[in-house]
Amino acid sequence: MFTQTKADANELYLSEKLKGIEVLHGDIPQQQREITFRGFKEGRFPILVATDVASRGLDIPDVDLIVQCEPPKDVETYIHRSGRTARAGRGGTVITFYAKKHASLITRIEKMAGITFTRIGAPQPEDIIRASSKFIIEGLKKVSAEALPLFQETATELVKEFGANKALLLTLSFISGNLNKIKKRSMLSGTEGFVTYQVETETEFRTVSYVWGILRRLFPADEVELVKQMRCYKNFKGAAFDIPEALQAKFEAAYEAEKGRMKFMSYVVKKTSELPDLKDFDPMPTGNYYDRRGPMQGRDGFSGPRDFHSRPYSQPQYPQAGASPSSGRGYPQHGRDDGRSPHDGHSNGYGAGRDAGHAPRRDNSNEIFIWGLKTEDDVKEFLADNKIGWKRVKTLMDEKGESKMASFVTVDEDNLSQALKLNGSKVSGRQLRISPAAEKPNRRQ
Repeated sequence: MFTQTKADANELYLSEKLKGIEVLHGDIPQQQREITFRGFKEGRFPILVATDVASRGLDIPDVDLIVQCEPPKDVETYIHRSGRTARAGRGGTVITFYAKKHASLITRIEKMAGITFTRIGAPQPEDIIRASSKFIIEGLKKVSAEALPLFQETATELVKEFGANKALLLTLSFISGNLNKIKKRSMLSGTEGFVTYQVETETEFRTVSYVWGILRRLFPADEVELVKQMRCYKNFKGAAFDIPEALQAKFEAAYEAEKGRMKFMSYVVKKTSELPDLKDFDPMPTGNYYDRRGPMQGRDGFSGPRDFHSRPYSQPQYPQAGASPSSGRGYPQHGRDDGRSPHDGHSNGYGAGRDAGHAPRRDNSNEIFIWGLKTEDDVKEFLADNKIGWKRVKTLMDEKGESKMASFVTVDEDNLSQALKLNGSKVSGRQLRISPAAEKPNRRQ
């Protein structure tokens, strides 16, 4: 298991949930490091937690799994970490955990290393129990036959009281430490107490407002507010989201009732067993947004219903070349549930309406202009390195599709002054120019 820092490695080492674990990092004396490495190589313990001190130069032929607790900032380090498995013609698996703030790193690793990650959800409690059961079987094989008679009397009592099959199940449950009801866990975030569902549609929709509209029909407004983590499919024909476990039965009953009322259903709701191909994380807004029911507090990600004023980020913030506001390419659209065009100029009942042909206004009070960085990923990395929160980034391109080395950035309100103070910073020898968007610097200055 690779961590970014020594503190992270120590925290995992002290975790009660990880058994048979040792740690390796720069604060450990060289002699002890050699002893630890030798013990892992000889199989005396199954898990080694390490910083990048163990990413190179160590030849351990039988490592089946590499876990990276977060992606490294450079591709070379990712390759070296991953190279600790699948050696000498053997197979291996690499799992990398990442959050929204790491999305650009994941994209960069894929692009520069020429690989494609398979996105998977957080493991469910049932998956973990099934996996741990395999270790129980291996452990039972090691029990000496001479010890068995000591448990004969207890085994007889268990079979008599519960029956043979249930007695065995109870014993396995007790050994694994799973004594209570298994708590549900989100496949999107791993948060306990939430269940992940999907809405799949026959046709594409352009913003998740369409899905929020479906949920508003199935749930009262106050319960819709409890839905979290909505993420759109890459093909814009569905979305995944989290529902509190306490509302699961009510949600499914409301959907079945909806199917009974409607002659034609343009969508399907199902509980998620395997995550679909989801759109990558986008920067999300903070602050207050307004829908037709009044103000509501902005939240993380697609974690609450909103209309076009909240700008769902399945669409670019700025119009593309040749795109009109009603073309569906430059501005967010409304989704409908009746198969008709979302651009009929009326409210669809799920959010605020707007007149056809008019683009929604956008607040650019927190918008800055950065000149000197080539790509959106470069801008995002610069902002992350300087701890500047941002909502959206748009790099300008010329007619040939080449970067103009200029980007519009909407930063978090609390970070605006801090971002402007970075004017004159140097990145790779190039001096950056940063100013409010209304005062764009002249490139020739």
